[in-house]
Amino acid sequence: MATFKSPLIVRKISANVWSLTGQLIYSSDIGGTITVPKQFITDFESIPRMFWWLFSPGNSNSVKPSVIHDYLCKMRMIEWLEAHKIFLEAMKANDVSWFKRMMLYGAVRWFGPRW
Repeated sequence: MATFKSPLIVRKISANVWSLTGQLIYSSDIGGTITVPKQFITDFESIPRMFWWLFSPGNSNSVKPSVIHDYLCKMRMIEWLEAHKIFLEAMKANDVSWFKRMMLYGAVRWFGPRW
């Protein structure tokens, strides 16, 4: 069963930039154990400002999955589609609503990074 094994502990660097002050560990059914290292830099969720009324960035249960996704996209150790699927799985594991999961996954699936 996919689950987060550690809390997300961060320090704010600037307006939309955060640094992990501890590791974030996620156990994925798809990708095994993913460990985001201490000092990894993230912007949490790259949600365009015009959609903030619908999905407030950085203030929800989709933040931890977003950090996992940021890490997978930056490191590119797996294929882009697998990284996006792990993001979807992590949102479900962190109790993100079905509607929000589908919206955020659809956004990264169609408009997110590919490599």
